[in-house]
Amino acid sequence: TNKFSGGWRMRLSLARALFCRPDLLLADEVTNYLDFPAVVWLESYFTKSWNATLLVVSHDRAFLDTVATDILHLHGGQLDAYRGGFHYFVETRKERQRNIQREYESQLQYRQHLQAFIDRWRYNAKRAPQAQSKIKILEKLPPLVPPSDEDMKGLGTGDSVYFKFPQPEKLSPPILQMDTVTFAYENGGRTILRNVSIDIQMDSKIAVVGPNGAGKSTLVY
Repeated sequence: TNKFSGGWRMRLSLARALFCRPDLLLADEVTNYLDFPAVVWLESYFTKSWNATLLVVSHDRAFLDTVATDILHLHGGQLDAYRGGFHYFVETRKERQRNIQREYESQLQYRQHLQAFIDRWRYNAKRAPQAQSKIKILEKLPPLVPPSDEDMKGLGTGDSVYFKFPQPEKLSPPILQMDTVTFAYENGGRTILRNVSIDIQMDSKIAVVGPNGAGKSTLVY
């Protein structure tokens, strides 16, 4: 099986894990090497036939939305739990972020109001006692810590990362060309590519699509 494609090796590893029927299955980026039909099958299997605990790490939002009943969000050294799939997690987290921001702004406004009263009346004979009372209230308040960039990520706050790629020099065509290429790994073995022709230009944007083992990686390499 070491001659199989990455997608088929992933299927074999997954089949072994599912056949064992463990009480806890740890699946780290399990969809990365699976083609679309395999991902759809796995979604259905985990949703309808898997009765044990599944802990999955994935960047596939659709997969998480279908399979997950709970989301654990790891950020800034903390772990927050959410009920529901990925879509519900996103909406709930945004609401939490808005509440954090509103609470911070409310507390900041309250402190500024106290400080403004103190600055205006602390040296006024008639209002000095009230100003002293406000000072004591302000001193007893816990330190006001602004929301971190990590807490507010996704709400338009915090640092952004920008990539800037210089314009490449124009190259004369053909940039990359294949003309009726046929390829097999061993003499007499299965033919991976047959009569493949490609003409790639400077502005071409190519997607290579096909099932596991069809020869996508072979074509690219």
